[in-house]
Amino acid sequence: MKKFEKTNDTKTQQLNKLFEANEVLNALPESIKKRLLKTINLDAEDLAAEVELASKDFEGFTQSKADNDVYSGSPGKGFTTGEPTDKEIEEIFG
Repeated sequence: MKKFEKTNDTKTQQLNKLFEANEVLNALPESIKKRLLKTINLDAEDLAAEVELASKDFEGFTQSKADNDVYSGSPGKGFTTGEPTDKEIEEIFG
């Protein structure tokens, strides 16, 4: 393996770790993450700064996604006393 390839692999590993550690980028769908990883300049002196810039681009996207996720609704009503009351039995079985 040539020195250039080793350096490139090391930087790619570092870049993957930085993506995983970044809350905004880690929340992105996998397909977007893979595409974004390819756009980062591996020759940059400060990969952390490159990742931070990329995360700024997606802050609004991840917040919007979180805001629009489907809400499952409130949980079902359970019995608090352990035994159903006569009224509750009547309502269920009519």
